[in-house]
Amino acid sequence: MVAQGINTQIFPAMLSYGFERDFISLFLVITAPIGFLWSWIGGIWDNKFGTKSASIWAVNVTCIVGALLWAFFPNSKVIAAIGICIAINSCAAGNNMTMSVTTSRWGRYDFVNAWTVIYFISGIIKGAASLVMSKLADLPGGYSTSYLFFAGFSVLSIIFIVLTKTNFVGRSDKQLMEDAQKANIKAAANSARN
Repeated sequence: MVAQGINTQIFPAMLSYGFERDFISLFLVITAPIGFLWSWIGGIWDNKFGTKSASIWAVNVTCIVGALLWAFFPNSKVIAAIGICIAINSCAAGNNMTMSVTTSRWGRYDFVNAWTVIYFISGIIKGAASLVMSKLADLPGGYSTSYLFFAGFSVLSIIFIVLTKTNFVGRSDKQLMEDAQKANIKAAANSARN
């Protein structure tokens, strides 16, 4: 939610801080390839250290850093550039983490059933992000207030991730084969009766 909220409001936030449209557009174009790279790094991190670690560091810590930079240094072009990079990076890695958490918990055989529910919930949360971000920007302090709120929300997210169980609950290859054998035996018995 944090990454999505920050990314969907980059343009209006930077306009409110007094940056020119050309500067904002240029930096969004320049930093997009960095987001691709971070998405790839987030995937490597996930494979090497696990989904929890990748979710905490590749997504939430970058959100916190980016949000705090923008909240406290809103008029610096250098900080704005760093903040844009960080925001795009966290969003790029965050999109992978939702799918990775689903796969690591439910596996490839039960992924579709779990993903149907998780994708819907994730869509609602991501959809609400820009609304929450823009409504918080109406408060005194403008977008700096939004960024501070979202940094706090990322801290809560880290706590939630740490407390979440990630043990595998889906069907393994062995279980799938056993289920297939039982189904074949049952189908053979039914056809023998007919």
